[in-house]
Amino acid sequence: MPTASFPSWQEWFSLHELYVRYFASLDERSGDRRWVECFSEDGVLETPSQGILGSGRAALAEWIKTYHQSWQPDEQRRHVFSNLELDVNGASANGSCYLTAYHCRSGRASLGVIGRYQDRLAKTNGVWRFSHRLVTVDGQG
Repeated sequence: MPTASFPSWQEWFSLHELYVRYFASLDERSGDRRWVECFSEDGVLETPSQGILGSGRAALAEWIKTYHQSWQPDEQRRHVFSNLELDVNGASANGSCYLTAYHCRSGRASLGVIGRYQDRLAKTNGVWRFSHRLVTVDGQG
């Protein structure tokens, strides 16, 4: 990622909080609305292997609902992000982070996936949101 001037601390924390909110709501079965609101109105979630999972908030809402319904009744998933990089240019930004996801059941945790997100972000009315997220899975547990 090209080096840009470091965003203000306020911008950095605002963007960091978006990433935290995204992953926390992804892990909450009741977090569908919070998760969808992390995206712009025309936001896109995509993977190289499956293509576009959702484009626009209505489609993203369907995807997250189906995702949460795919879990076992006693299953909990935990997504952890690290190595956050941000390149901010006014009201737009590029970001990336590493992903590690765990599947937890019956008191045991197993590795789900390891991968990386590559993001485009937009700030509208003072709020940062993802306009495009490309998630690449490097390996599965």
